[in-house]
Amino acid sequence: MAVFDLHSDILTDIAIRREAGERNVFDRIHYPNLKHNNVQAIICVVWVEPKYKHNRWDRFKEIVAYAMDDIAESKHIHLCKSSNDRKSSSNIINVFLGIEGMSFISEAVNPLTEQNTKTYFDTLHDMGFRTGILAWNEVNDFASGANNGNTKAKVGLTKAGQAIVSEMMNRNWLIDVSHLDEQTFWDLYELDAYPIFASHSNAFTLCPNERNLTDKQLKAIAERNGIIGMNAYAEFIAKDDANLDRYIEHIEYVTHLVGMEHVALGFDFMDYLSEHDMGTNFTEVTKDFNSVNDIPRLLERLKMKGWTDKEISLITYENASRFIKNMDKG
Repeated sequence: MAVFDLHSDILTDIAIRREAGERNVFDRIHYPNLKHNNVQAIICVVWVEPKYKHNRWDRFKEIVAYAMDDIAESKHIHLCKSSNDRKSSSNIINVFLGIEGMSFISEAVNPLTEQNTKTYFDTLHDMGFRTGILAWNEVNDFASGANNGNTKAKVGLTKAGQAIVSEMMNRNWLIDVSHLDEQTFWDLYELDAYPIFASHSNAFTLCPNERNLTDKQLKAIAERNGIIGMNAYAEFIAKDDANLDRYIEHIEYVTHLVGMEHVALGFDFMDYLSEHDMGTNFTEVTKDFNSVNDIPRLLERLKMKGWTDKEISLITYENASRFIKNMDKG
């Protein structure tokens, strides 16, 4: 069963390891497990670790440089710049580049004029970026994120944020609403009838964490023909005793709420980051579902619950594959 993972932080691991002198990180560390578990496509994001919150732009540039060097060395990554750019070779993982949190743009584009913003997004687009999240939980010049710790700071989508979104739309980037607070979500939704997706979010009804989405939000994404990638991180599955069965409860809940054609997988696995100092801790562990090597457990459990191969293939690959075709429009 082919798998399309809508959200991975592999590039962070690559950057940290290459910074320490390692080489061929993807091929040595990640490719064997991805291939073994039939992960054929991934959205790999550049995420600036919280420890670099005072120099996000420098760190963004470092991560991109390390990632591009590793991609250039790799025999198993194909960097895709459109949905039609994928390769079907059994020895290739199709990788799409995304940005998880755009606070660094305030430093990269100064002054933040319309022309400067356009020029910078031309550069990002040429490098291969095709998806973007305006904020990673924090409040920045463009939007307010979930879990930012200050309800008064939840300002929603700003005028500068609207300009950023416009540049994303002009290039047919996939606009990702994971990590945004509810005010920003609805500001973004009402801005334009543009397809949106949540790469790694779950159902707020089952787990009332601000990173999750309400029924109304889930339905709004589906109404725009978008998709929701279900997140495997424990904190977003359940307050206590997060496990594979409770993860599947999120999958089935959202499926019944908005339709199977709008459900996908955005695992957000972080097992490979546990040994790194990033300025924050991801200590929560989902029992029986904590890494790419646990994917077979998910497929087996879904079959035991009566899911057909066709239904499973929709959420593991086909829905995501269909949605990313939005990046080819224009």
